[in-house]
Amino acid sequence: MRKVRKPKEPRGRVRFLSDDERQRLLDACRESDSEYLYTIVVFALATGARKMELLNLTWQDVDLKRGVITLHETKNGERRILPLTGHALDLMREHAKIRRIDTPLVFPGYDGKAPRDIRTAWEHVVNLNVPENLRRTTNV
Repeated sequence: MRKVRKPKEPRGRVRFLSDDERQRLLDACRESDSEYLYTIVVFALATGARKMELLNLTWQDVDLKRGVITLHETKNGERRILPLTGHALDLMREHAKIRRIDTPLVFPGYDGKAPRDIRTAWEHVVNLNVPENLRRTTNV
């Protein structure tokens, strides 16, 4: 067994949304009943942050003056500082004006103790707006 090697995994597929796909996705997120879905998707597209990195974001990790967010708990265990610019920064500033003061979370769930669950809203938007052959690769 020492000479048996584990087969190499194929590299993941790299795909970016076209301008039209991105606009349709954002329009659908804006029309969603979920109050945070549009903002979260804009942040994900603008920063490349993963869903749980954004959902676990706290206000102490947001620096509106410098226009950055700090992610402490990333998938690879390293801290990352991500710039917020343009529309994403404007959205964060607007979101900060209406934030809940009973929780440190930027996107709190109804109880304020856990992050908001956007899975159902996301799946609804994707199922309505993304072609069948791309659904399995679209994951916020």
